[in-house]
Amino acid sequence: TIINELALDKRVAALIIDIDSNGGAVNAVPVLVAALRNFKAQKKPILAHCDCCASAAYWIASQCDKVFADNTLSRVGSIGAMCECWDDRGIFEQDGGKVHTVYAVESPDKNADYRSMLDGDYGPIQATLSTIVKQFHTDIKAGRPNLKTDSPGVMTGKTFYAEEAKAVGLIDSICSLDETIKIAY
Repeated sequence: TIINELALDKRVAALIIDIDSNGGAVNAVPVLVAALRNFKAQKKPILAHCDCCASAAYWIASQCDKVFADNTLSRVGSIGAMCECWDDRGIFEQDGGKVHTVYAVESPDKNADYRSMLDGDYGPIQATLSTIVKQFHTDIKAGRPNLKTDSPGVMTGKTFYAEEAKAVGLIDSICSLDETIKIAY
């Protein structure tokens, strides 16, 4: 990744990640976490500057040396995982169509959690989400050792405005991007 290249570049003294994101898919999180750890190993600071920094975006920010909120209305947190699936089977049927989903005999477990969800059993998908949240919590605690994990909402998905986020340890301070750049040097 470019972060790995920057880690080795002698002209680069620090890394500032400017984040404005509600989060998203977790697929890239392990790769980014590894790249940030590699950058840190070069003894160069990594700072996160955030406006909206939620869920997977906060997961990444939490791995930085410092996390700054841009202003008092900046929101951070949402430590958790969710999945949204749309049951579109009835759409075609109302117009006279029929959807047929066929799995190979050798693939009885393919999409089993999704199929269970369509039948009203959310347990398998919740188990998958729990696996993600366990890793999320592990990385958050490692990246933010002073985080007040026992504060209501911190580890259960609440999003916090900057002042409260600072009080519970989700961020270090409130400052502009220009101020963050000055801190990096």
